[in-house]
Amino acid sequence: MPKHLRTVRDVIAALGGTSRVAELTGTRYTAAHNWHGDGFPARTYVVLMRELEARGLTADPELWGMTTGGR
Repeated sequence: MPKHLRTVRDVIAALGGTSRVAELTGTRYTAAHNWHGDGFPARTYVVLMRELEARGLTADPELWGMTTGGR
């Protein structure tokens, strides 16, 4: 069973830090650093989830501003 990450900080740490996440998403370090407080932009969901899956990890879609469940 994959380990489930619940915070932006946990995801960034699991993927190798802010510099690595910036590289993976094609953004600048400053932008990736700001995600600690703002959450991830939706456009980074696929690439970051792929990287997490490759490491046997998952994360809450809410970290990308996506909601799950009903109304």
